[in-house]
Amino acid sequence: LAEDNLRETTAMAAFAQNRFLLGKLTISPGLRYEHIDNTRTNRLTNVGASTSLGQFIPSLGATWKYDATTTIFGGVHRGFAPPRTEDLINSNATFTDVGAEKSWNWEAGVRSAPMRGLDLQATAFRNDFQRLISVGSIAGGNTPLSQGEALFQGVEIAGRYGDPGGFYSTAALTWLPTAEQSTVFTQVANPVLAAGNSAAGNRLPYAPRKTATIGVGYLHASGLDVNVEAVHVGAQFSDFGNV
Repeated sequence: LAEDNLRETTAMAAFAQNRFLLGKLTISPGLRYEHIDNTRTNRLTNVGASTSLGQFIPSLGATWKYDATTTIFGGVHRGFAPPRTEDLINSNATFTDVGAEKSWNWEAGVRSAPMRGLDLQATAFRNDFQRLISVGSIAGGNTPLSQGEALFQGVEIAGRYGDPGGFYSTAALTWLPTAEQSTVFTQVANPVLAAGNSAAGNRLPYAPRKTATIGVGYLHASGLDVNVEAVHVGAQFSDFGNV
């Protein structure tokens, strides 16, 4: 037996949100708090360690009902993703200073149902990461974690057509023209350049410019939903150097 680890994560969250109704305009501010405890125990050596992390996450959203069929919406919220237990605590009970991913995420778009059975939505988004954790190429196996600033922005378009209880079709397209390494990515454990030769301005790995999904299905009145879909994922780089 080479490895026997017990990894435990306990997460607790609380949030408060209110809606201000101002005629056709609705404004929804919110605040969320997350507290996460991580513990890792090496059962072969009976050595373990624990750590905790807390974060306030604010948000603000708004919708404007243009008419009976169309709604315009927008919002901003703080992005937060904690590190994994196995990345944060090593098997010998030492710590790697893996910070949480943090970003500011913006969106604006429109939803419309111009005719019976047809639902359309288009959204522009901007995700500005102050810290993004990435491994670059995963082909080499044990690739060190790397971190840096990054920017993603693009457009999503989606639609559905069909009867509420019967056959329907769906389609969705994501266009991501920007998936940029805003700064050079360096290894989390030390300031060494990330594996794969990161450079500011390069495209991030595993971020295709285009993804598309089309599907057809049948929704029975009983609630049974049978569907099939096809997914296209565009070309993408597999390392920080865009080789």
